[in-house]
Amino acid sequence: MNLKLDEVFARAVHPERCIGVWFLSPVYCIPEVEITLSSVTSNETLTKVQVFLGNMGKIPYFRTRNEAHLLTNEEKEARRRENHIHRGKECVVCLDAVRDSTLLPCFHISMCTKCANMLKKKERYCPVCCEEIKKIGPHYYP
Repeated sequence: MNLKLDEVFARAVHPERCIGVWFLSPVYCIPEVEITLSSVTSNETLTKVQVFLGNMGKIPYFRTRNEAHLLTNEEKEARRRENHIHRGKECVVCLDAVRDSTLLPCFHISMCTKCANMLKKKERYCPVCCEEIKKIGPHYYP
């Protein structure tokens, strides 16, 4: 989500109650949910959303600079190190494991083996081009 939430929520009566939530697809099998905060999102709103998502079995994942006030210095440093090591190589589905698989024959979406197998078993079709997934092949980095 690259929306500028302060601009989107500018006319809201209660901007402190506004938050961006992006459910990753396929929603029923991906537990992570991206959360984006505006500059005025209250901690109370954030807590309510986290409880709501937790009751759904979802895990909030903060992808913006606005996460700074929620993380300790140790957590920020650990996140920075992890992002530096895996930058651009994370699975596009779970955003956690390193990409090592590609859908065949269309070659769309590089993902981890676990997500590729789950997608082939549950969906059977590529979420980009809708071509049937015949096989899962390795993904190589240059």
